[in-house]
Amino acid sequence: MANQEKINQLVSRLIEHLEFDGWDDDFKTYLRWIQAKPKVKKEIFKKLEEAIIEFDNPKCIYNFAISIEGANISKLQDVLIQCKNVRNSGILNKYIFYFARDIAGADIAKLEKAILPKNKYGSISYIIDFAREIKGADISKFEDAIIQTDYTPYKYIYEFAYDVPNANIPKLQAALILTGNLEYICYFAQNIKGADISKLEEKVIASGNKVYIKYFMENVKGANIQKLSDALNLAKVKRRPSTFGNSADDIISQL
Repeated sequence: MANQEKINQLVSRLIEHLEFDGWDDDFKTYLRWIQAKPKVKKEIFKKLEEAIIEFDNPKCIYNFAISIEGANISKLQDVLIQCKNVRNSGILNKYIFYFARDIAGADIAKLEKAILPKNKYGSISYIIDFAREIKGADISKFEDAIIQTDYTPYKYIYEFAYDVPNANIPKLQAALILTGNLEYICYFAQNIKGADISKLEEKVIASGNKVYIKYFMENVKGANIQKLSDALNLAKVKRRPSTFGNSADDIISQL
């Protein structure tokens, strides 16, 4: 069998392995064996790269880029961004983030542009990772994506403020207050350096919710204890507004 035919057959077998077994230890062993064949490895890896691009699997694209010297990083990156063979945007975001973090020569601006619109449930954590770990990331754009997310924005606003250096704390705090989520407003006041305690305190007091007023009073450094205590006393005596007609117990007693 001629070398060219053997190479084509080998590439077909390697792609079959990826399809059924993934990028496992056996596959890594095959790559090491190929590396030890200097006369043919360049041609094999070129054909394997073409086949992996057709395979359209983000994990395989990333692993090839990080494992194979001489891989066409620009082409692999573009194919990764356009990948269709994914169950959800979270999987694709994962490998976009890994590519930006681990691959020398990656185009950070292009990867950032690709990851930002995919801000649905399951992918937000990688957006936060990208903002935190990738040098040159546009933090303001990532903040906007977090604030506008469709799923539990209060949770991710807090996590972004907590995890990402140089995050715009006043901007994130204002967005969090607008969500009205008292739990994360308390956490923000408790744990975020640079938080405006008085503004967050006002939101909690205005809620009249004694659980969160008490939590704020007991856990937030710099809280106005007297003001919160007064609000807590008012919350305790707060009564449901009277409604037109007899109360429920009056009606029951008349039955």
